Amino acid sequence: MNRKSIIPAIGLGILSLAVGSCSGDKSDNNHQEAAKLYTKICNLTALYVDSISQAPDSASVHALLERFEERLDGVNYEVLPDTDYALNEAENDTISMMLDSLGRTRARRLLKLANHPAPADSLARAAAADSLARAAKK
Repeated sequence: MNRKSIIPAIGLGILSLAVGSCSGDKSDNNHQEAAKLYTKICNLTALYVDSISQAPDSASVHALLERFEERLDGVNYEVLPDTDYALNEAENDTISMMLDSLGRTRARRLLKLANHPAPADSLARAAAADSLARAAKK
């Protein structure tokens, strides 16, 4: 680089700092709100991934997913509109990966529960025991 190209580059750098510092308060507040939103979404998603992986039956999995959606909507309503636009690319990628993890956990848990033999309900067991007892008396 020669001296003539360095001076405009330094000038552009100083100009960008000056312009950025003029609007810094609004941008900083937006990113602070976005950081809070990011933290809440990540914590909520991690909590529900763990809960879904331990759900005892498919009805519980579906109920947990419904509550997750409601709570996620609540988190989004707590912040100003368009706050999510202030999230940076890495934060968006992390949220996306965590939501993918939630979907994979849901699918794995439902598959495991579908292949798990369910015990007979108590009425069916009682009826079977009653019919065995009657058969033994005859």
